[in-house]
This record gives sequence, C-alpha cells and structure tokens, in this order.
Amino acid sequence: MEQTVDINNKITPVLADAAELAIMSQGSLEIANTMRQGIKRLIKEVTDTFGPIKQKTHSAWKEAVAQEKKYLDPLETADKRLKDKMGQYLLTEQAERQKETDRLAEIARKEKEKEIEKANKKLEALMDKAGNLDAQIEALAAELQKQTSDDEAAIIRAQLNGLLAKKASLDQKVSAQAAQAEQAITAPTIIPSAPEKPKVNGMSFRTEKRGNVINKLLIVQACAKGSVPLDVLDINTTILNKLVNAGLTIPGVVIETVPITSTRTK
Repeated sequence: MEQTVDINNKITPVLADAAELAIMSQGSLEIANTMRQGIKRLIKEVTDTFGPIKQKTHSAWKEAVAQEKKYLDPLETADKRLKDKMGQYLLTEQAERQKETDRLAEIARKEKEKEIEKANKKLEALMDKAGNLDAQIEALAAELQKQTSDDEAAIIRAQLNGLLAKKASLDQKVSAQAAQAEQAITAPTIIPSAPEKPKVNGMSFRTEKRGNVINKLLIVQACAKGSVPLDVLDINTTILNKLVNAGLTIPGVVIETVPITSTRTK
C-alpha cells in the first residue's frame, strides 16, 4: 500500500506537467523529451512493482486453466464427435425423407395425369356422339324438306324432335364433362409428405450454407460491379500500411502522414 502511495505521488505532478506543456520551440521540445524519459522510468517502476503480483496471480490462473483444459478437452472432443455423428445422421435422414417425398409427388403427378386423361376421353366420347346426332339431325331436316306426303313428314318430324331432345340432353352432359375435365386440369396436385420421425427431446436441427473462397479475384470483381456488398472484403491494414510506406500507390486509398516519435531513457 505504501509503495502504491509513493508511486501515485510521483505520477500526479507528471500528469499535470504533461497536460500543461505547450511545445512551441526547440527548448520546449527538449523539455518534452526529458519529461517522456521520466515517464518511461515511472512506467518501469510501475511494472516492476506490480509485475511480481501479476506473475503470481497469472501463474495461478495458468495452472487453473491447465487443469480445466485437462478435463474439458476430452469432453469437448467427445461432444463434437457426437454432434458430427448426429448431424450426419440427420442429413442422411433428411435426404431419404426428401427422396420419399419426391417419390410420392411423382405418384401424385401420374395419378392426376390419369384423371385428366380419363376426363378428356369421356368428353371426346360425348362430343363424338353429339357429332353423330348433328349429322342425323341434318339428314332428317333435309329429308323433311323434300317430303310432299303429310304422313311421312309427320313421321320424320317426330324422329327429328326426338333427336333434338337427345341432342339437348347430350349437350348438357358435354358441358358438365367439360367442366369436370377443366377442374381436373386446374386442381392443385396434393403431394403428401413423407412421415417425420419423432423429435428428440431437447434437440433441434437445421441446415445453413457456408461459403468457401476458391477465387478471391472473382469476389473483388463482383464487389466492384456492386453485385456483392463490400462488407465481404476485409482490408488488412497492416499489409496496406507496409505497401504504402514502400511507396506503392493504391487506388481508393488516401495517404495520411502520421508523426511517430521515439524517446530513449538514459
């Protein structure tokens, strides 16, 4: 405690002097340099004072970390091994479930195709019948116009009325079958999903995509075009500053000159 009070008494005036000093001449520059030498000596005194304390606590901390690591590492390795196995199993199960869903979807698609084909065939058959009736009605109407005998005309007219009634009924059936065929075509295909396995209590599962860089230049070009956000680029300022100090001109970089002074203690 006494030692820290003594250090504090030394530091306080130095801090005030450093704050108040204005460097306006060569003489004040030399004063500042002398003050820095004194500050560096105080820094060494502080580190020498607290270094052994830090070393002692740090050694104890390192020992605790080592003991902790001794037990945690195998547990974390085992946990990761199980996690990887679980993930691989769930990915395989997900792929199998998707495969089954695709199989069921194909079955549903084929069933719908059969339903549409069946409805269209019924519609075609009805339309063929309607076409035959039209031909018969047309033939009887032509024959009726030729008749001079009232008795024969009456017989033909009765036959014609019967065909017309049958045609009207058949037209209704054609319209109804056409609507049914249209409904079969436009109705959404119901695709059953493959059954899910029971969930494991306390476990969740999801997938996410990860990007692996195989060509940095393509990424830079994409950023330049604006199709990829610039945030994906991480500028290494350490290398950037080395290149700038080596005299390299880099597009998009403004060079700033920063003063760096060094003071050696006596």
